[in-house]
Amino acid sequence: MSFGTYYPSALLKKYIDMAADNGIIIIAAVGNDGGFKDKHRIMYPAKYENVIAVGSGSAYGVSDFSNNSADLEYQK
Repeated sequence: MSFGTYYPSALLKKYIDMAADNGIIIIAAVGNDGGFKDKHRIMYPAKYENVIAVGSGSAYGVSDFSNNSADLEYQK
């Protein structure tokens, strides 16, 4: 998924959990606020437990514009 918000949604979480319970893998972007105050916050839906959170990066590490925190599944 390539959309996000810093505010949780009970309805979105319900459907993500339902999908995960049925074996559907969900991947969502963490956000692109790296140059702003929220760079260390992960956006929803990527922040939900049943979602694989992904950010932008290259061989040189995490992109400057990508949100980045310990919540990411993989960090170089």
